[in-house]
Amino acid sequence: MDIYSSSIFKSLQREYKREFGIDIASFMKPKSVVVDFKRFENKFLTKKQPKFMMMLLMHYQQHI
Repeated sequence: MDIYSSSIFKSLQREYKREFGIDIASFMKPKSVVVDFKRFENKFLTKKQPKFMMMLLMHYQQHI
């Protein structure tokens, strides 16, 4: 996932360039960000939440 090509980053880059005359991309080294969703689920979700998400993905549950 390349955050430097996202629309949010590009809009912030234009805003900083317009206001301060600084290109923020020149200060950053592009590196791709790897998101570990399994680790996120284990760390932040309760035991019932991953089960419920799986049910949503399998179309067993229609509403939250």
